Amino acid sequence: MKPGLSDRLARLKKSQSSQPMTRIMSSSTAEGDISREIPSALKDDWKVLDKDLWVMERRCKSPLTDFKSSGLLVKDYPPQDQWLFYDTETTGLSGGAGNTAFLVGIGRPSGDEFLITQYFLRDYPGEPALLHYLKEEIARSELFISYNGKSFDKPLLETRFLMNRISCRMGPQLDLLYPVRSLFKNRLPNCRLGSVEELILGIHRTDDIPGSEIPDIWFEFLKEGSHPDLKRVMIHNDMDILSLAVLLNALENYMHFPDSLPICDSFALGRFLLDRNDPRALSFLESSVDQGDQRGEVLLSLHWKRQGEWEKAVQIWTNILKKRQSPFASVEMAKYLEHKKKDIPAALDIIDHLMRSMRPKSMLQKEELLHRRTRLIRKKETFVADTPCETVE
Repeated sequence: MKPGLSDRLARLKKSQSSQPMTRIMSSSTAEGDISREIPSALKDDWKVLDKDLWVMERRCKSPLTDFKSSGLLVKDYPPQDQWLFYDTETTGLSGGAGNTAFLVGIGRPSGDEFLITQYFLRDYPGEPALLHYLKEEIARSELFISYNGKSFDKPLLETRFLMNRISCRMGPQLDLLYPVRSLFKNRLPNCRLGSVEELILGIHRTDDIPGSEIPDIWFEFLKEGSHPDLKRVMIHNDMDILSLAVLLNALENYMHFPDSLPICDSFALGRFLLDRNDPRALSFLESSVDQGDQRGEVLLSLHWKRQGEWEKAVQIWTNILKKRQSPFASVEMAKYLEHKKKDIPAALDIIDHLMRSMRPKSMLQKEELLHRRTRLIRKKETFVADTPCETVE
């Protein structure tokens, strides 16, 4: 019986997967034949893996030698040699099936050293080889560390694996953008890695190339075979990888010693710790309240409310109303008087005062206040009607 299409495809897939990686570069494309394609500015650092794939490796002192986990970013870290820091430079700045990673940088701690490996796509036909080498790196990694990789780099790479019919899935992700955004968003002009480097890590790059220019440089390189700024692109990617390791170490130190960084947002740190049930959270939130941070007043009072610590919550709301008009504090105090103290007239007085003294910020807020006022009036009338009258003899 003549084999069907599915049988032939299965045999083809099996034969392709059985080829060892050492055979990706055929004898007709030996390094001596194609090394001339590497621009002279890169020849000392880069080697040829395939006709359309180059590689560069370098070792430097590891920024993670004094690493100490707080258990707040990752509960249980695997051994450091199973960490994979990664970053990509791509043909486009947004997602999509046509977006390709032409430069993939990875970093891995190795004792006192930090090994950075970069894979550069000389041309599109080299992508399967790049992905096979990357698959080997992924297979021996248990934690993948990036900056915005969870939303961009990881989906991009998984799409490229899928489109090249290579089965590969990345494991647990630690995207450092998320803790940076949670902890420092209100202390930074933006959360780009460059801003984090300058204002938090004290790293100042020189002659760095803007990320928005990188795709065009690669396309020009494809047409011309060289580009004067190609080395700057590779250095940019290399520095991104190293910065990830420096940033991870700095964030973990910050969890232990909040004064270890030049920027500290007491409220943001308190909220971050509170979400993770860290008992130090309350002291940072109290500090933010002392600094007049209205966000701290709101969060800390609601925390005490949830814990049933009504006196502490009421004290915060009272202090707020002594300083300024506050719809939040007024409504919370009215709720407390209505439901806990059963003092309907006092609750109604607070809502009436709020509506007289402040214009609602939105129609929704106005409707909510009117609804609350109407309900309190109805409760007050019911209370008066149910109160027995004294008889005078």
